Amino acid sequence: MARSCSKTCAVDLIADPIRPGHLYAGLAEEGVYRWTGAGRWEPINAGLPFATTKPYLVRFQGAIALDPVAGVLYAATAQGIFRLDAPDR
Repeated sequence: MARSCSKTCAVDLIADPIRPGHLYAGLAEEGVYRWTGAGRWEPINAGLPFATTKPYLVRFQGAIALDPVAGVLYAATAQGIFRLDAPDR
């Protein structure tokens, strides 16, 4: 049975093993966000496909992955796997 999820539903959450306190979250229709401990989540969606009608972002299929040495995030969507350069590296 499939579960319904609002656009703020976190589909995946990972921690950066090299940078303590840095988290990355994939949200159902909002993209990828970064937490650096500064008190807020920041969107880091450059490189992800956006649509012109709702939902504006291609829905996640349930995975983000991080290469902590290279500072690269990978996000799986319905349209494929996309590379996101972590902007804080």
